[in-house]
Order: sequence, then C-alpha cells, then structure tokens
Amino acid sequence: MMFPPLTPEEIILEEENRSILYAALDQLPPIQARRVYAHYILGKKKSEIAKAENVVESSICDSIRRGLKNLSELLKNFH
Repeated sequence: MMFPPLTPEEIILEEENRSILYAALDQLPPIQARRVYAHYILGKKKSEIAKAENVVESSICDSIRRGLKNLSELLKNFH
C-alpha cells in the first residue's frame, strides 16, 4: 500500500514530535531509556534485549513498562 507524500506541514509536525519524544527519552533513567528505545524505536524483541543485557526477560518488561509510564508523564508537560 502506498501512502501519499507528506505535506510540508506534516513533515514539520513529524520532526517536532520526534524531537519531543527524544527529549523525553533523554529524561528517563538511562536503563529505561535504552530499553524503551531498543524495543520501540529499533524494533528489538524483549527477549533479544534481555539476552544482550544478560538479564531475565521479566526485568526488561518491567523496565519498559515503567519507562512508558514515565514517558507518559513527561509528555504531558509538552502539551
């Protein structure tokens, strides 16, 4: 399925939203930021992250859940 090209306004909004997201990620504790980024931005499975960090998968799940909760709180301040 092909999507129509983005308008200049849509491109600017996407860039602004991406900047806000990365600014919020930078405010998370480093471990949460790394794990949320790896899972949602890089598309890594939680099991892959756990194996790479030599921890159990439940630790990754808990950390990502806390990271998303913290991101939600941080992003409320941007709107």
